This record gives sequence, structure tokens and C-alpha cells, in this order.
Amino acid sequence: MATVPSISIIVAVYNAEKYLKRCIDSLLAQTFTDFEVLLINDGSTDNSGVMCDEYARNDSRFKAFHRTNHGVGSTRYFGMKQAQGTYTLHVDPDDWLENNTLEALYDTACKQQADMVIYDFMEEYPHKSVRSKQQPTGCDTFQVLCDVLSSKLQGGCCNKLIRRSCYERYNINFIEGLNWGEDTITVVRLLQCPIQVTYCEGTVYHYDCHSNVNSYTRFVTPAILEQRERSVRVLMDIVKGEPCMSYVMSRLLTVAYLAIRIDAYPARGFHHRYGILKHHKIMKMVGHSLQEKLFVWIALNVGYSMARILMRVKLLYQKIIKGRR
Repeated sequence: MATVPSISIIVAVYNAEKYLKRCIDSLLAQTFTDFEVLLINDGSTDNSGVMCDEYARNDSRFKAFHRTNHGVGSTRYFGMKQAQGTYTLHVDPDDWLENNTLEALYDTACKQQADMVIYDFMEEYPHKSVRSKQQPTGCDTFQVLCDVLSSKLQGGCCNKLIRRSCYERYNINFIEGLNWGEDTITVVRLLQCPIQVTYCEGTVYHYDCHSNVNSYTRFVTPAILEQRERSVRVLMDIVKGEPCMSYVMSRLLTVAYLAIRIDAYPARGFHHRYGILKHHKIMKMVGHSLQEKLFVWIALNVGYSMARILMRVKLLYQKIIKGRR
């Protein structure tokens, strides 16, 4: 009878041949070795699938799965269905771990009897690394929930070791077809359950902020905007009461600003989608620049056409300034 690994590491892979080796090498270098790695190839058109198969052949802890392209939400969902470990950890293929990450997280989880262990990010840029502290204001689930929704903490799943049985016990998994904020929604749903949360300071998750050209976090297109809005709408459905709903409205304001920026909808469509923000005090929302709040306020209270004219002027000015550098 096969033994159950302590940790299942799920890697959703899509056209990652340029940086997948760095990610996998960091897993192979772990001081903690009782884990399995599920490499889910989501219809890659480069050599990522071949690389996944090679790792699976060379190390019995690695398993490769190949699917037609469904997007990251569906891929994470599939990975969770295959996982066997006591705990799960998601690692993006362009990111990497410290050598002691699994040992530090698992040791903390066992000592604290925790269902979720949160740890820090190291944001990696071409010429610098910036540590993003992820210690919650408090470790009761409601406080952590508020920290996530207010963006004091990253809502993603990559810097969180989570007990797999929590997903099963509370019937929670990633939303198939949702490719933006799918992990934040899953984390929020878990934090609405009676789970034990703790923080581990002894390691970091290295988050590559520049290499992955396929990342949904780098660009804004109408399709990506639609995914971002859908993610916020799901949060609006599952989050109740204050201050949580105000934090969700703040996220909707960000989407509304981006919609103005790329001129995603006609005036009527904009008001239909974001008119609910008129019932909230836009100019007092925290976590936004004055500029963002002002553009959305103008679009809703003065006129969408005026907001678009001002946005064109702003973008033209930025282009001129950039050209002079």
C-alpha cells in the first residue's frame, strides 16, 4: 500500500519551458523530501510537456498530466483532484522556493496544528528583490479574511500551505473557467470556515514579476478585464457584511478604472456594470490613488465620455514623457 505524502505540490504549467527548470530545481533541492509534485501541462505548445515527462521519468515523486488548454483555474481544480498529500501547496512554473521552504512550512503546521500556514513573498524584478511581509494582523480567520480582502495580504494560494482535508470537508475547490483571482476566491472561502491559521517567518516564496509573458497579472485586455470582473462578482456573492463588502467594492473600483482605461464598454454598459459604486463613497475608498477614484467618479457622476477624454489626454501625456526619456 502506497504511503501518503506529507505535501502535494501542484504546478499548473503552460508554455513555461524558459523557466520551468528553475522552478523544478528548487523543488528537487528541498531539505524536506516527503512530497509529491503534480505537473499539470495545460495544453502547452512549447517543450513544457516534454520537460514534465522527463522529470516524471527521473523521479518517482513527480507525476505528469497532459490536458487540452483550459486555463489556470481548471488546471488547479484538476490538480487538487489528483493530490494525495496531507497538505497542498501551489507553485507557479515561473516562481521558485527556498531550499528550506517545505521543511519550515510543514514544521510550523505540525507544531501549531494549523490548517493554513501563510509565509512571505519575495518579489523578483530584473535588478532587485523586494520582500513582501505577509504576517496577518491577527490569526483568527475573520481578521485574516479582512487582511486578504483589503489587500494587506496577498490572496493567492502560492504562499499558503493548506491542509487538503479542509477542501474536502467544506466542499471547496477552484472555479473551473476562472483564470483571474481564482485562488483568492478559494482562499476567501476557506477563511469563512472554522480553520486554524498561522504564519511562518522562516522562508519566502520567490515571485517572478517579469518573466512570464503569459501571466494574467501583466496586461489588461477586454478578455482579462472580463475575468477580473467575474472574480469580483463572485466575491460579491460570497462575502457578506462590513467591512468585508467595502473591501470588495474597492476591488470593483479597480476594475471600473481599468475599463475606462481601455474603453471596454459604451457609456450605458459601463453604468450597468459599475453603477453600484455610486452608492459607495468612492473618494473615501482606501487603497487607490486619487487619480483612479477621480476617473471613476467622473464616469459615474459627470459622464463616461468626459472620463474617456481625460483618459486619452493622460495616456498621450504619458507616451510623450516616456518618449523623451
